[in-house]
Amino acid sequence: MELVQDTSRLPLEYMKGIPLIKYFAEGLGPLQSFQAWPNDLLISTYPKSGTTWVSEILDLIYQGGDLEKCQRAPIFVRVPFLEFRVPGVPTGAELLEDTPAPRLIKTHLPLALLPPTLLDQKVKVVYVARNAKDVAVSYYHFYRMAKVHPDPGTWDSFLEKFMAGEVSYGSWYQHVQEWWELSHTHPVLYLFYEDIKQQAIQTSTEEPSAAPEPQKGDSEDPGVCGALSARGDRGSHRPAHVFQGDEEEPHDQLQHHTHQSHGPQHLCLHEERHHWGLEIHLHCGPE
Repeated sequence: MELVQDTSRLPLEYMKGIPLIKYFAEGLGPLQSFQAWPNDLLISTYPKSGTTWVSEILDLIYQGGDLEKCQRAPIFVRVPFLEFRVPGVPTGAELLEDTPAPRLIKTHLPLALLPPTLLDQKVKVVYVARNAKDVAVSYYHFYRMAKVHPDPGTWDSFLEKFMAGEVSYGSWYQHVQEWWELSHTHPVLYLFYEDIKQQAIQTSTEEPSAAPEPQKGDSEDPGVCGALSARGDRGSHRPAHVFQGDEEEPHDQLQHHTHQSHGPQHLCLHEERHHWGLEIHLHCGPE
């Protein structure tokens, strides 16, 4: 389906102080009347934090591990993007109307812009947080590719905007923090991208062995939280390791970028790239 009008490089629009892609912002009004279902599962991330990866994992769980069923449609149909809206293309809300229960729903929205029904009904959430350094690099290249965003400019200028929360979806710092806090009052499974990747590597290098026989009393379906339980621990949790990003050059620049630390509004770029506890990023004191 062809777009009915030019969508290239339009400026962001601010909603409740949060910058968004123009078309997404225009669709937020109607989206506030969105009705959640009790068995919905929301996949929430800041952009470029493993959203599609986790969506594929959860869809595979929902389909009982049947790979053929997971190829029934593109991922954006199997896991509709809640706030997606571009002229000439079905919106995320429209796709969800045709999605049978139980539904998997993707969003990047911060809490201030989320349809109220999702919080009021305490819909289950899987949230994934990723190291801000890797997010910034990936987001820069995504900006360059996806022309619904404004022109990113140079890497240096984009990084300044990222740190100031002047990119689409606003501040990474606020996003990861507010969903972390929500996990103490709502059914939010808070995961870390680095842990999922580490676990996948460990699993792929283990010697294959026969699956154990189910024991009496075992649940036949551990559910999403059971399947991903390895990273459901909050409190003193620390990711085991932070991997190098896909783009080396911007990461090298990140290590030498001028840095001022004023709490959660600024990124601690000088930190070692391992054991990056969420609390460290949220409570960086002045040097």
